[in-house]
Amino acid sequence: MFETIVVGTDGSPSALAAVRAAGDLARAAGVESVHVVTAVHAYSGADIKDMEAKLPPEFHDVISPHLRADDRITQAEDVLRPFGIRPVGHELDSGAADAILDVARAVDADLVVVGARGLSPIGRFFRGSVSTRVAHHSPCSVLIVEHAD
Repeated sequence: MFETIVVGTDGSPSALAAVRAAGDLARAAGVESVHVVTAVHAYSGADIKDMEAKLPPEFHDVISPHLRADDRITQAEDVLRPFGIRPVGHELDSGAADAILDVARAVDADLVVVGARGLSPIGRFFRGSVSTRVAHHSPCSVLIVEHAD
C-alpha cells in the first residue's frame, strides 16, 4: 500500500477535503505521518490590494492566499489529528503544482493527494489546474479529491 503520502493545501475547502482523504488513507495504511505542502507567495499587503483591484474577483485566490503558510499547516494538523496522523509541513516559495511535485520527488512519495476546485473552462485556460499539472507530472500515483461546495 502507500507508505509516503504527500498532500497539497492552500486552506481552501477542496484542499481540506484532500487533507481529510490523505489522513483517511494514511490511517488505513498504518502510516504515522503525511507530508503537507503549501506554496508561499511573498507579496506585501499593498501588492495584493493592487493586484486584486486589477483582477476580477474569481481570480483573487491566485494572489491572495486563504491563510498564511504556517496557518495552513496548523489547519492541516487539525484535520489530521482525528485520524492520529502527524503532518510534516513543507512551505515552498514556488507555484502550488511545482511545490507539490518537488516534495513528492524529494520524499520519494508513493501517493500525492490534491483537491479539485472544479474550475470553469475559462478558469482552467487562464490559471491552469494544479491537479491536472500534478497528475501529468507526478512521479507516483495521484488521487484527485472532488469537493462539492
